Amino acid sequence: PTAFLVAGTLFLTITAPVQLDAPWLSVAWAVEALALMWFGARQRVYEMRVLAMAVFALVAVRILAFDTVVGADGYMILLNERSLAYGPVIVAMGMGAYLYHSGQAHIRASEEYALPALVVAANFLALVALSAEIFGAIDNNVIGVAADSADSVKSLGLTVLWAVYASIALALGFWRRWRLVRLGSLFLLAIPVIKLFTFDAFQLEPAFRVAGFLVLGLLLVLAGYFYQRHSAAVREFLT
Repeated sequence: PTAFLVAGTLFLTITAPVQLDAPWLSVAWAVEALALMWFGARQRVYEMRVLAMAVFALVAVRILAFDTVVGADGYMILLNERSLAYGPVIVAMGMGAYLYHSGQAHIRASEEYALPALVVAANFLALVALSAEIFGAIDNNVIGVAADSADSVKSLGLTVLWAVYASIALALGFWRRWRLVRLGSLFLLAIPVIKLFTFDAFQLEPAFRVAGFLVLGLLLVLAGYFYQRHSAAVREFLT
């Protein structure tokens, strides 16, 4: 049975690039991986879930290598080939993580890290795609920025994006009582804080530097407020 599953998955995976071009190839592989994960979870077929994770890894590497940068002709924020490639993969990984979280898959010991791996990968790809949108919007003059301020706007945009993303994830972790989400959000929130003090404070123009500190300071105050309001959850998290 394992040999048939591997051979069938291999044929499906090889057939997609023969028939499809980017970014539809990424869409096809995302659908294939999710179908394998869904059937493997519902029918408790361990090998299919392993193959699904392999296809997820393959499509993630592919979009990072080939679909992150898109052409400038007719560029529109979020409405472009990058979103078409990244979106279905992120959604498929999220649904795969849900199948693991729902308990339908009857996880084996070797799959202990499959759920966090899918969650981390989906969020990482989302951050990469959104960060690329900031660069694309500025490089293609969708957002009018003076040439001498473009680098400052890009750097500040990344800092604000990562901080806002981490804050939303932190609030979601409190709301749904997801300990690992709160932990990952704190780690992600530390990245723009460190970036702001070690890079932005010295490289940004004064106006952008002040804006960065104001935005990040406000987000940190709100995060502290959430922790104060949910002190019991904080103690649970720390212990």
